[in-house]
Amino acid sequence: MSVGQLAAGRIPAATRRLARRDPLVVVAVVVLAAVAVIAIAGRWLAPYSPDQLYAGPINDPASLDHLFGTDDLGRDILSRVLVGASASVTAPVIVVVLGPPPTGAR
Repeated sequence: MSVGQLAAGRIPAATRRLARRDPLVVVAVVVLAAVAVIAIAGRWLAPYSPDQLYAGPINDPASLDHLFGTDDLGRDILSRVLVGASASVTAPVIVVVLGPPPTGAR
């Protein structure tokens, strides 16, 4: 199945059957895709620099300027979460790819 087929709306029959039989699978795929996009593009989606100290609001609650608020050094928490998601998703993938094969594998 190519990207062109998906873009044209031609979804394989097996995929359609799985989605009809268990719609929770579709929800899981959408959530995992969103996490992957955030992990890949987190640094570019962050509204502020995650490491820059601000002289402005310290320990500020959530607001329109800082959706998750700020920490005790005035850093934007949303920016830090978005950038940190990349490391949180990348590290386990590297471990799985480079790790030893499962016991009993040939």
